[in-house]
Amino acid sequence: MELFSQAKNWKDYLGSILKDYLRGRVLEVGAGIGGTASTLCDGAQEEWVWLEPDRVLAGVLSSKIKEGNLPRCCSGIQGVISDLAPRLKFDAILYVDVLAHDRS
Repeated sequence: MELFSQAKNWKDYLGSILKDYLRGRVLEVGAGIGGTASTLCDGAQEEWVWLEPDRVLAGVLSSKIKEGNLPRCCSGIQGVISDLAPRLKFDAILYVDVLAHDRS
């Protein structure tokens, strides 16, 4: 994950395709260590919510937010889709790198 978080060309390319859709409230499923948010969350979003099932990785993400290493609009939830409140609505939902890092 650390190595792929540094894949700047890939993230920039992905951002060039998705940037017009990443407005309002964005949910990033399987946020890992925040590589996608740090590249694609550019302040145009009202809110960027990460959802990470791994407790250790969720801790890393929380630390990055506290340390100011992720944009201010970022917040997170440690869990899976079923842990989200049904009332939550998002303008975009991202599943970036989720299948590539499946451990099963």
